[in-house]
Amino acid sequence: MIRDAWYAAAWAHELTGDPLGRRICGEPVTLFRDRGGRARCVHSVCPHRGADLSRGRLRSGELECPLHGWRFDGAGLCTHVPSGGRSSARARTFEVREQQGLVWIWPGSGEPASPPPRHAFRDEGEVLRTRPRRWRAPFVHVMEQALDAAHVAYVHRGSTAMAAPVVPEARVTVDADRRGFTSESALDASSSAESGLFARARAAALGLGPTLARRVRFDMGGAVHVHITYRSGWDALGIFATPADAHSTWVFGESVRTRARHPLGRALQRRYLRRVMAEDRVAAEALHTDRFPEGFPLALSVASDRAANAFRALYRRWRDAEQVA
Repeated sequence: MIRDAWYAAAWAHELTGDPLGRRICGEPVTLFRDRGGRARCVHSVCPHRGADLSRGRLRSGELECPLHGWRFDGAGLCTHVPSGGRSSARARTFEVREQQGLVWIWPGSGEPASPPPRHAFRDEGEVLRTRPRRWRAPFVHVMEQALDAAHVAYVHRGSTAMAAPVVPEARVTVDADRRGFTSESALDASSSAESGLFARARAAALGLGPTLARRVRFDMGGAVHVHITYRSGWDALGIFATPADAHSTWVFGESVRTRARHPLGRALQRRYLRRVMAEDRVAAEALHTDRFPEGFPLALSVASDRAANAFRALYRRWRDAEQVA
């Protein structure tokens, strides 16, 4: 798995109380806020006797080990040994950035090559978020599904209206630094229009259609935004995938929109977001990934796989670069 990347570790609102334990890139980590309110992340293995620091508690913004009460500050330095004496012990720490409601960590060994991805539209619309879930599916397979437009008509038939499974041709533009890409396609507004009086009334109330364009943005570290433009506004689905280990992935989902910013629209969008994420989870966990936990098992592709293929090319480039280093 790729380690030299920014990965979503938690929603900012999750760090409001006790230490939060997560497994990221095969490592157990503990997230918390120091006495200044700054998000911090340390390796969960206490350097004294190996206790799980995520099971400890916070004392004035310092992490207290549950086994012997040793305390560590946000920089990982041991500040207190209640049983007597002093220690120069230091817990391993990870670079942390908090922005736009997400806490990102850099699990790599080197300095971050760039800041975490930032998208202006996330500050413009109304935001809804799902609880982070650990899917029993490898990172690369979760990513490919998030980038795949052709699965919508089948996996999301219970939550998303899609008249036909035909996916319009997309133009994929890879960033100059090879750390991300954008996929854009124009949609046939007539094919996405709701049919039936009730369906049209529902669409009008929610500002849903017809759809005019679809833009997908991928950033190194597992951040995908699917941006849909309507005549009455826009809707963006954000998926942040973080490898827990070789066989499972943390998935964070969010919806950002300018349409239907009223109680009914909010309630229906929250329900829609939960259903979409649940449907994707079932599909991802049903894939035959046991033989290829960290790789790409099949190479057969068609035009609608351009975004996924762009991800494959970049992922292999990053993986090979880390292996050489």
